[in-house]
Amino acid sequence: MLTIYQTAKKLHLWVGLILALVLLMESVTGLILAEPGLLGQEKSRPPMANPPSNSEQNKSAEVRNDNPPHTRTNRETPPTNGLNVAKGLHQGRLGEWNAKWLVDLAAIGMIFLTLTGIYIAIPILRARSRRKGRP
Repeated sequence: MLTIYQTAKKLHLWVGLILALVLLMESVTGLILAEPGLLGQEKSRPPMANPPSNSEQNKSAEVRNDNPPHTRTNRETPPTNGLNVAKGLHQGRLGEWNAKWLVDLAAIGMIFLTLTGIYIAIPILRARSRRKGRP
């Protein structure tokens, strides 16, 4: 009968190995997307559209009646969205600080840790199979 510790150890090994493959794919593709020069591609930037001016935004909002005139002020700022913060972190932006190198370093670290974790797990699996009488 397996103890809780032995069961947890087995689960940790197998879940870790399965998720290691997903983490490896995420790390490699994320690094490639962040640094397309690694594959010899140049980073292409989509063309920037001219953003509408405040007066144009106000006129279009009044026409659509999205924001009644009595609730709108010129000092309104868009709400901080957690998704924008997460997107900025993945692009290497921490507020006004450019930390792209930190994101790249983290991706390389995850690739290294994932590969070494798989490498360390293989002998453990071989030893277990030998103990059970399998070649």
